[in-house]
Amino acid sequence: MDRARSELRVVSAGVCCALGHELAAAGPAIAANLDAFGTAGFLTDTGVPIPVAALPSGRVWGVSRLAHWAAWAVRDCLVNAYPGLTQEGLIGIARSCALLLLTPTAEALEDRDITVDGLPEAVANLLGLQFSNATRVLPFGEAGLSKALDQAAALLEHAPEGRVLLVSADSLLDVQLIERMVEEERLRVPGSDRDGFTPGEAAAAVLLENPLRPGPAGIVGQADFRLLGWGGAEEAARWNNGLPNRSQGLTRAVRAALGAAHVTMADVDYRLSDQNGETFLVRDAANAMTRLMADVDPDRSPVLITLADKIGDVGVSVGVVGIALLHYLSNRPAFCPGQLGLIHLAQDDGLRCAIVLGTLPMAA
Repeated sequence: MDRARSELRVVSAGVCCALGHELAAAGPAIAANLDAFGTAGFLTDTGVPIPVAALPSGRVWGVSRLAHWAAWAVRDCLVNAYPGLTQEGLIGIARSCALLLLTPTAEALEDRDITVDGLPEAVANLLGLQFSNATRVLPFGEAGLSKALDQAAALLEHAPEGRVLLVSADSLLDVQLIERMVEEERLRVPGSDRDGFTPGEAAAAVLLENPLRPGPAGIVGQADFRLLGWGGAEEAARWNNGLPNRSQGLTRAVRAALGAAHVTMADVDYRLSDQNGETFLVRDAANAMTRLMADVDPDRSPVLITLADKIGDVGVSVGVVGIALLHYLSNRPAFCPGQLGLIHLAQDDGLRCAIVLGTLPMAA
């Protein structure tokens, strides 16, 4: 089998986050290590304002908020793929394009009292577009990104002439969620000496195609940026179950992704981590990297990239935001961290995910 059948090419990308409603704004800001932290009316039980990374809209909440940010990201992605195309042209493109919408898990959505079944339709209505019948919601969570890529690859294998829009949308600016995180002492709060994260929100979209059957030409001269391999695994330890975290799940996920891409850790130039400031996640990644780098020259340690210190913890969106950002940087040599990279993700229920990605000729 041709190796490209197990790869996905990223045609274009879009991002909507606290540092910008478009990738053209957010990308340079993230590369410059800017942050978007402020307050939005959320308080601790002692009245201390909780730092957040919020998009500027206080009028829309719940699933409508997710739909608005997702629509921004999809529009950005399509405009970047087909600059100058009219609305009529975009309507034609969308009809042959499946929208796969990655969301928090069913359990997480239930905790927030949010239903996302109608989210793809809401996004399509906001854009004035209609996507293909293969459009669906994927309530897999952030580390379920490898499962989402499996579905994207399967769709493109059976309908190779089409393209897939993989979209994620999440907002941790939710009253019930923040109240629970305050109670569990997981948030970063001024005046406290404990670790924690800053709630954020974001949506991201990447347009994917089968490298063997490229779709209509968009921007000429873009880097050939591909998702080369991915894998998932389960970790027995949780942040709150008392089991020692040996990072066996993340280690297995990374090894699966490296194996699928036919590379080793010695080939990896950079890694994008979803660590958000919580010690548990930092140790999880550190333990896994210690195992994986055991036979690699220390001088070949990959550059570490993080997003939570710039746009906050954006939940399920972090992986797709990462892909979108790295695709953006791959076309800007002055900011590109290297040719081959690794994204690794973890979520509270123990699921782990890793993705190897990069530009040709490494993919050849």
